[in-house]
Amino acid sequence: MEKTKNNKTLEDKIDRYIKGQLNDEDIEQLWVDVIQDSYYFDYMKTAANVHHLELGEEKANVHEFKPSSKIKYYWVAAAASIAILIGVLSVVFQSNVSNNPLMPVNELALQNVRSVEVLNNDPQSQIKKGINLANNGEISQALSLLQKVDNENKKASIKASANLNIGIINYNHKNYNVALNAFNKVIPLTTDNILMQEKAYWFAGNAYLQLGDLQKARTAIRNAYNLDGAYRRIAGKYLKQLNEKLSD
Repeated sequence: MEKTKNNKTLEDKIDRYIKGQLNDEDIEQLWVDVIQDSYYFDYMKTAANVHHLELGEEKANVHEFKPSSKIKYYWVAAAASIAILIGVLSVVFQSNVSNNPLMPVNELALQNVRSVEVLNNDPQSQIKKGINLANNGEISQALSLLQKVDNENKKASIKASANLNIGIINYNHKNYNVALNAFNKVIPLTTDNILMQEKAYWFAGNAYLQLGDLQKARTAIRNAYNLDGAYRRIAGKYLKQLNEKLSD
């Protein structure tokens, strides 16, 4: 129970930081905690992007804190990652989310993995390579490599990451049924990674919207909402619209 309570407290601090509600001392301690935990690092990136989308043209607060020297190197690297994510995703998503919450997003961002050491045969490195191939327009090669990673690995986190990106690539190329199949594979593999599971539900909901299946879209987006994570606010907006649409 205490661990869950502490985790929720850290999520609350991240949300308050993004909204500009923490002082510099609290922010510095938050970064120390977040940098050491890949789940909360990813949670912060996701929450920052969602908040930025909700603000529209307003500036997000993630660039304003000046860290002390003891964490400056790590903070700069982490903040750069968040800044890139916000810059890319806000351009892709903003018109859809801000103007009409019921519209599915046009494009999803590929989900990279974090690893300290890059090894040629390491599955995380292979996923990174697949993402780079996709970003360079080599779609069939990217999908083949990611599928190979999925087939040859039994570790749930690796299979989940490979399938999430397989789904994203297919979604971005309008292969929504194939994307859904991949996203649905991710969900049972991520019982210990709620943020990734939340993404899989959210992405699946958008794929159902693309296919015009509002009932299944509502179920998937409700599941994302119920996980009470970084997508909760934006999923809530979609749910409200879907409930109104389906009650007509």
